[in-house]
Amino acid sequence: MPFALADPLRVIPASMAGGAVTGALVMILGPTSKAPYGGAFALGDTGKPLLFLLAIAGGVVITVLLTVALKSLRLTAPAAVGEKVLAA
Repeated sequence: MPFALADPLRVIPASMAGGAVTGALVMILGPTSKAPYGGAFALGDTGKPLLFLLAIAGGVVITVLLTVALKSLRLTAPAAVGEKVLAA
């Protein structure tokens, strides 16, 4: 959360993409969960736990790669209304 608050335009899209990849991998690989609570805390109640961990690892890799790629871009925030923009 602190990383998303510090740089939301880069971290949030990367996290969303990583979460989407994790969700897609879970649907493709088919691990099951008997527990209504989740994540690694419910690993003991998960069918195919290694595939579940593989899906999480895939999402983490995508999140990290996109975060690094987006942070390497030199994005600037648009000027606020009424703020003077000086040409360089």
